[in-house]
This record gives sequence, structure tokens and C-alpha cells, in this order.
Amino acid sequence: MRRILGLLVALASIFMAVAVDDSPASASSCRVIGKTRVTKGTKYICTQRGRSRVWVRASSASNRSEAASSIRTTTTTSSATQELFRAPTTPSDNIGVCELQDRSVHRINYPKGPYVGFPRRPINSFPNSGVITYALIPLDWSDLRGEEGRLEEAVEQTKQFKAWMESASQGQVRINWRIHRSWIRMPGASSRWFTPRAWPANVDFGDAALATADPEFDFSNVDAVIFYLPSLQEVFLEGSQGTVDSGLDRPFRTTEGLIPAFSVIGKYFDQPHKTNWSAWVHYTLIWMGMPQLLDARSNRNAAPRDIPIGDMSGWDIMSTQDGPNRQLSGWLRLLLNWIETDQVYCKALANIDKIQLSLIPVGEASSKLKFVGVRISDTKLVGIESRRLDKRFDCEGQGSIKTEGVIVYIVNTERGHTDGDTMSLVPPRGRSLRRDSCWSPPLVDPVMTAEEFVDVLGVRIKVLATNRYDFIEITRP
Repeated sequence: MRRILGLLVALASIFMAVAVDDSPASASSCRVIGKTRVTKGTKYICTQRGRSRVWVRASSASNRSEAASSIRTTTTTSSATQELFRAPTTPSDNIGVCELQDRSVHRINYPKGPYVGFPRRPINSFPNSGVITYALIPLDWSDLRGEEGRLEEAVEQTKQFKAWMESASQGQVRINWRIHRSWIRMPGASSRWFTPRAWPANVDFGDAALATADPEFDFSNVDAVIFYLPSLQEVFLEGSQGTVDSGLDRPFRTTEGLIPAFSVIGKYFDQPHKTNWSAWVHYTLIWMGMPQLLDARSNRNAAPRDIPIGDMSGWDIMSTQDGPNRQLSGWLRLLLNWIETDQVYCKALANIDKIQLSLIPVGEASSKLKFVGVRISDTKLVGIESRRLDKRFDCEGQGSIKTEGVIVYIVNTERGHTDGDTMSLVPPRGRSLRRDSCWSPPLVDPVMTAEEFVDVLGVRIKVLATNRYDFIEITRP
């Protein structure tokens, strides 16, 4: 039904020169551009060739370029030193050690819905790789007219969404937007569709909107429809969304075929520092099976929490999509299979003595190590990763929240979708809730820099240096 196209990712120039080789290694496909491997003493590089990614032999020039790029000048000490990305001092356990079993009630009751552990949920109505086609349909009413500037804004939002998805997935997802560049007039009054809450999905609106747009738009091979509303609208306050596996009992029907997912973004996201594209990301990841990390009860002011919204608030796009940090955690990247095996370091607690290693920021385009997992039990893991402010996507606040360093969190797969403590940040001792200028609820500052550490579930994580990379030590205190 869907055309599977080769994945194409626009990255900066990685190597100075590459020589094509006809060996079996170069004939095989690869996934991450710039990743290297050595076969029979010869180094190969994952390289884009047309619509394919293949292993090719690196020339001596490219080898020199890579070696030079791995050395940086550090400012984490008073004297000038050289920062080298350091491999782990102890080999990783098998990655399967970190594949915690999903024991949440949500997984038992909704086996096709969002999941928090392994085995990965089978791909049902919405894919998490390949080409995904979105339709953007602007809708207005006779009593709520759309504006030209609003359409231009919508197009910019689609570009941000595309950039985030393709970057976070390391090129495994390719977004194809099909945009209707004029307003489609809905019949009747806008007040007919007043929707104060995001849940349950407003399926009647989806049916009516698609029926109105169908004569003017070709929905062939569309995976999801995003409806865009005029500014200052009071029709949808939070929004509405769903797929067949999350919120919808059935797909939508159009002349050209079935549509498995839809979303409409509410008035809430027109506030300062909030964005529609990040809400589209949040909803899309739910469709792909990722859990919401917020506490649904707290989100309705029904249950107070020490950390408002949820224990990962502000540090994962699946917790607060409008938060200051709009990145995806290493654990959820692992669940989505958006991270390579050699970008993950896994260790059982019993096998830890003293380990030192470097981490590249989890959101950076690189084949280096991005995520560390320490398995505590069948359902608990300590996650460790490096963070940097990403000006493309994050809100650059003016508060006292750090943005550059290491974060540590606990994964608990007995807790599920919308429980709020499936993933819980572990800040250094003495940190309290703080505010920044990104219009977010109070949040904890978990970021550690040089000489800071946390003790959690029998393991100590200490940051030895922070600059281009983060250099950390893991011990059992």
C-alpha cells in the first residue's frame, strides 16, 4: 500500500574522500551515515549513494580527517588539554541485558497500545520507519476565517516537524508533507465543534472535516491528516488526536482510501514558547507506540505530585512536548529501534566495578556512544545520557536550569502509559524545583557537570569532565 523509498538524510560533510570498493563488505547495506567498521584490516564507512546507504572503503585522506576530528580542545580544566572520545574501559554486556520486560497494567489491558518495555509492540496501523506521508489541511468557518499569515506559519511548522523526526530517528524516518495551501471552509458554525479536552478523540469532527476536504484534496497513500485552525480559535482548547491503536475504533474513510491517524491542535499551543510541531511529534510517537510520560491524573489537577505533570517533566518530549527540552530520551530511542546497537552500553549491576567512558549528546548526529543502561532488576534500569541545548528545537530559556551535561533517570517497566513515573529523573542532592522562562510548570534540574554525581539503586554515576563530550565514571559505592 505504501511505497518504500530509500532513506535520505542531509548531513554535514563527514569525510574528505571515499574510495569505492567491490568487496562483499561494501556491497552490504548500512543504516547510520558516517558509521565505520573494520573488516580484514580494511576500514569501511557507511555512505549515501543515490537512494541507498552502503559500506565503502575509506581512503587514507578520510582516515586522517576522522582522526583529526576526534580530538578537541577542552575547557573543563584550568590548563589546556586535549579531549578524546574515550571508549568504555570495560566491554558492554549483551544489549539484551537491558531489554526490560514490560510488566505494566497498560500493556496487559491494551497490547496494541503504547508500551514501556520489551518485547517491542508489533507495528500495527502506524509505522516507525520508512516514508510517512502527512497531509496538512487548513480549516476555517464562516464565523472564524483563516488568515494568510497563519498558512505561512503552518508551513514553517511542517518544516520543524520534518527536521525533528528525521534527526531523532537517525534517518530511519523520512517525512513527506502534502500541504493544501488554502483554507477549506467547514459548514455551519465553529461552535458546533467545541472540544475542551484532548481525550476522547473527537471522531465526529474527523469524519466531518475529511468529508469536507475530500472533494478538494487527494488523500492517496496518506498516513496521517493534520488539521490546522485559524489563530484565536476557541473551538479546540487542547486538541484531539488518535490512531486505530490509540484512540480510534476505526480508520477514517476517504475516496482514495483509509486514513489511520489524525490530529488537530488546540488553542493551548498558540501561547508563547509553545509550538504545534512539537505536539505533532508527541502525538506521532504515541501512534508509534511510545508512552506518554505525564501523569494523566495530575494533568487534570486530580492528584498533586512532587514534580508537576510527571517525573520526567521538561526532559523528554513524551512528558511535556512544550517543555524547554524537546528531545527524546535514550530509553525511548531504544524502544523505537532508533539507536544503533553500538551506540548503547549495557551492564548488569552485578558486573560493575569501575567503568569510565565518554558520551556524545543523545540528540547529536553521530555514530558514537549515546546511551548507557545499568540493569537493576527485571523491571528497573538506570539510564544515563548526555544532553546539550539544541537551538533548532529546544526552548532557550533564561532561567537557572542547566542545559549542558549528563542526566540520570530510573526506568520502571511496572509503570505504564500516563502513570507519570515510568521514567524518573535523579537529580544531584540538594536540587529543588525551579522555573525557567519557557512557560513550563516548575521542574527539577537534573543536569550534572564536572565533579557532580548521584547515587541511585546501588550505583554511583559521576561526571569527570564536560566539554565536547561528557566523560563519566560508574561505580558501586
